[in-house]
Amino acid sequence: MNELNKNYEFKYIKFKENKGKGFAMAIGIENASSEIIVFVDANLYNLTEEHLFELRIPLVHKKADMILGQATETLINYSINPFKSFTGERAVLKKDILPIVDKMKNSRFGIETLINLYYQSEGKK
Repeated sequence: MNELNKNYEFKYIKFKENKGKGFAMAIGIENASSEIIVFVDANLYNLTEEHLFELRIPLVHKKADMILGQATETLINYSINPFKSFTGERAVLKKDILPIVDKMKNSRFGIETLINLYYQSEGKK
């Protein structure tokens, strides 16, 4: 933790009990001071700062409202994978996702489905 603080500014939030992934993401959004929110699953490896930078570029240039990331080192062929929209790696604008923060708190591991359906219903790219 101290090593991370040397290079990056972040707020560490620890929960007394596990309330699920959706709850943790919602609390992260509520506490974020940035306009762009990047979500990354904890079980990734070989993730670099460049990956995170690349994930947010289309948002900065207003080419999309949500960006989904995909691991490149995997046994799954993502070009034919029907589950690629459920990735935990994504970037969004805080103002776009704030309206569903309360729903996210109860979604647990259905969080990606909730986010995807919300963005689709709102006509987001």
